[in-house]
Amino acid sequence: MNFDTTTYIALVGALSVFVVTIGVFAFLLTRKGK
Repeated sequence: MNFDTTTYIALVGALSVFVVTIGVFAFLLTRKGK
């Protein structure tokens, strides 16, 4: 199985951005609730 390093970096980058976006969204939601 040929797995490119560039593809891996792009995948990890997109995943980290997605996780950070969800985290910030949840943080704002919980702050607005209080």
